[in-house]
Amino acid sequence: MLFVVVIWIVLAACIGAVGGNKGRSGFAWFLLALVISPLLALFFVMAAADRRPASAQQPVITQPALSNRLALLRGDGQFRFPIVGESHYQQAISDVAGGYDKTGKRRVLVTAYLVPEPTNPYDPNAVAVEVRGSTVGYLARDVAPVFKAALARAGFGRATCDAVITGGWDRGDGDRGDFGVQLDTRMPFVFEAAPQRAPAPTSTGTSIGEYIRRGVIIVAVAAGAVGLGYFQWQARHQAEADAAATVTNSTVLTKETPPPPPVAPPAPKPKAATQKAKPKLDLNAPMNLVPVE
Repeated sequence: MLFVVVIWIVLAACIGAVGGNKGRSGFAWFLLALVISPLLALFFVMAAADRRPASAQQPVITQPALSNRLALLRGDGQFRFPIVGESHYQQAISDVAGGYDKTGKRRVLVTAYLVPEPTNPYDPNAVAVEVRGSTVGYLARDVAPVFKAALARAGFGRATCDAVITGGWDRGDGDRGDFGVQLDTRMPFVFEAAPQRAPAPTSTGTSIGEYIRRGVIIVAVAAGAVGLGYFQWQARHQAEADAAATVTNSTVLTKETPPPPPVAPPAPKPKAATQKAKPKLDLNAPMNLVPVE
């Protein structure tokens, strides 16, 4: 895993160096390579998985083993089939029934499972009766072999039926009654196939490939976020640099360019020459008469 990450980063650095030599931003190309390369790898992995044969993709469904096949025991609704050994499992039955009460007249309906115990050290023909995962008793010793034989002939490994929990009172002063369990079935046993639930998927642990896929996705998202932040920072930085350059150029032009010469006001137009005033004739002034010869 570490080797793959190292190779990945080295190749991305090489791409960034090539981009820097081409006049591009080397760091931007490095981040771009980090983002694109895992996405391409994930695409090729998914494409290769889709090309597997159908037999490799579809799980092989086999018939469940005999011990896992569940049969449904038919009953008559009377709940008159007894079991034995409840006295040894009073605490488990009490937990299922919700504890003791003062009357002991309630009937708690439950689902019972009849499970053969071939490894039972006391009786290899023993059949346990379980409710909610806890043993509450056994089939009688003379009934268990008959049940097991009928179950095997029907091709099942275990069976289920309805049951009721009865009794279980505690009135104080030592007046306490035990719980009992009655099954809804009858002899001869009649079995039918019970609805099978889909088995829960079993976890086999996380594979190395799954770790790689998760790591690729996480790193791709992180690299994308870093790259986006870097490009935003670069754009903002470039805008600030352009604005500063514009202000500097304006200042230099203001200092170096001489101011334009003042514009002289237009000369006034010359006024037209005025005519001389004619002298007035003074009649009282003496007249110099010159004789005409």
